Amino acid sequence: MGITERQKTILENLVAGYIQSAHPISSQWLEEEGDFDFSPATIRNELMALTERGYLEQPHVSAGRVPTDRGYRFVVDEILQDLQEKEQRLEQEMRDYFSLFEQLTESSSALVLGYGPGAKRVFREGWERVLREPEFGERSFLWNLTKFVEDIEENIRGFLPAKATEVYIGKENPFSKVKDFTIIVRRYGIDSIEDGLPAQTGLVAMVGPKRMEYEKNIELITSYGRRKDN
Repeated sequence: MGITERQKTILENLVAGYIQSAHPISSQWLEEEGDFDFSPATIRNELMALTERGYLEQPHVSAGRVPTDRGYRFVVDEILQDLQEKEQRLEQEMRDYFSLFEQLTESSSALVLGYGPGAKRVFREGWERVLREPEFGERSFLWNLTKFVEDIEENIRGFLPAKATEVYIGKENPFSKVKDFTIIVRRYGIDSIEDGLPAQTGLVAMVGPKRMEYEKNIELITSYGRRKDN
């Protein structure tokens, strides 16, 4: 039989307090420091229950309580379970990221770039598709695209567009002095894997000649961003 959510909350607070203070934890300390929404009498009753079930012990009759090995084990198992769940969520987010990234690439003739929080490099896909565009019959245009992408990769980290979706045409782009291309940028948020932190921001971008299918590409990247935000 497992312990109740209320007992779990009290036990976790008591273990944390004991780790910090190295002194037995009293019901009064829990009442003052725990910020619970239940009464002092309830705290005392739950401490007695946790003691009877072997999660806590009382060194002296008048002393507070300290965790037993079983109490520590319960808290450690909870930490490990939370960590496993966070890792599973992160793995799923990455699988979703690459799946949607691939779908976006296959649905357009643009070069697709993106990165997420903590990523060490910018991902890019779609060279073959974008190079089929007639503009790339000129060697200089291909060289300019290569330089443009290099500039994006150097400057896109930490870039935060003013709106969720931005379109930069030619000389409007903030990443490079190369002015032959359009870049559509979409920001999205993912939950932080650290509790208590706000959602972090990633970006996905579509790059192509200024003669690109704007309506189609904007709809694609906006749809992608909505799925990531949700």
